[in-house]
Amino acid sequence: MADLREWMADESRSRGQIILVTGFALAVSFVALALVLNSVIYTENLATRSEAAKASDAVKVKSDMADATAAIISYVNEHNASGGTSYETLVEQVRIGVNNTTQYAREFQVANGQAVDATLVATDEGTWINQSFEARNFTDKTYDADWTLVEDADGARNLRLHVTDPDAIENTGNISASPSVDDLDDLHNFTIVAEDTSGATWTMEIVHEDNDELGLSESGYVVSVVDGDDDRHTCDVLDDTGGVESFWVNVSAGTFNGTECRALRFGEDIGPTYDLRFRNSNNVKGTYRVLVNESQSDVRDGSTYNAPGSSGPPPITDEAIYGAKIFVEYEERRMEYESDARVVPGETDD
Repeated sequence: MADLREWMADESRSRGQIILVTGFALAVSFVALALVLNSVIYTENLATRSEAAKASDAVKVKSDMADATAAIISYVNEHNASGGTSYETLVEQVRIGVNNTTQYAREFQVANGQAVDATLVATDEGTWINQSFEARNFTDKTYDADWTLVEDADGARNLRLHVTDPDAIENTGNISASPSVDDLDDLHNFTIVAEDTSGATWTMEIVHEDNDELGLSESGYVVSVVDGDDDRHTCDVLDDTGGVESFWVNVSAGTFNGTECRALRFGEDIGPTYDLRFRNSNNVKGTYRVLVNESQSDVRDGSTYNAPGSSGPPPITDEAIYGAKIFVEYEERRMEYESDARVVPGETDD
């Protein structure tokens, strides 16, 4: 392993001049290292394996390259969020990462009589929507409490909320089994609504339970989710330790205050294209962000968002890469394999 680390360091130094962001080469090296180690496992004694096994290896190469590309996209997005970086720069950073990973894999696998190559073919422009003021509520820049974050989005992921002032959350309201979008205006609970093109909705409300309406043994905070089939599920955190000072709701990861919450299956039982809205967003304070599958020019509305670095209040929008397509080639004795791979980090969030 020491020799492998030394080889990786030499390779990183030789390409350092083309890396666009500090530390990017190291991150891509780690991605490539994972790919290479996986390759070692399934290429041992390749000469003695059947043709079917070799075909399986080719598919595994494609899967590994897709996983590596997904990790690169996530890294690029995270390290450029709210930085005002152009789409062109983001795409170039992803391309460099894919090329470096391919080079590492190619140089390692050539000793086994294999040739592997991956090329970035296309990318999908995405947009971060971000509210980073911990003391601010979730209204738009004009403080409208009922507003649309994005229309006709073909996906959203990395949706997470940090509630920094639970006392701002309304006490238990009238949580119906299947509230309509119009009904939500009559409630006092902060609600996220995803509505597809057929009118089916997925909703998530955050409320403070203080009167046993939801069956809790004591007061606490509840996320109540109604999916596209009008089925309601809940998760809660109790005020059993002297009060909850703050909590996270990671909708995409399906966790509430760090604990798994099976109710949080974002967009369950609705179509793949939807509007994303906030209702009663003046009744919650904290931070949030979400990555949507729409270009910034389609998302940004001067009456809703401010630009990164502006003097106005959040929320803001910023460029990101939502997904990509790579072309993978794999060749060894008596077999050639070529295939496209669609890469979207966290695809199951959609």
